[in-house]
Amino acid sequence: MKREKLKLSKHGQWSLDKADYNPSPRKPVNTLPAGWSADTNTGALHHSTHGIINTVPNPKGGYDIKHGGRPVGTVGDISEAGQKIRSYISTLQPMDTGMHNLDPMAMGKGDEHADLACAEEDKEKKDA
Repeated sequence: MKREKLKLSKHGQWSLDKADYNPSPRKPVNTLPAGWSADTNTGALHHSTHGIINTVPNPKGGYDIKHGGRPVGTVGDISEAGQKIRSYISTLQPMDTGMHNLDPMAMGKGDEHADLACAEEDKEKKDA
């Protein structure tokens, strides 16, 4: 917001000209736990603690689901993406932001299966 868009009233109060005001495109999502909102322009889901979950078209078809930039999985269509995201959100730990703070070189054998993305990759390898 630029300063010149703010107006000073004769009573000394600042106000914003309604023509210059752009309301947030985010709307609460009643089918998800409290705190989740959806951006009506992009479809991305936002949470103040968990961050952003979004879908991206996959060049091979379907959609990739990402949480904080980390792959969560790939689905065939957008309605399937909604179901998978709801399921994924129910598994989130209180401070899970989708970002890894781990050194991948320090991971022990078997640790690579600690998240849903790896489970999806393993399933794809078996199916191939």
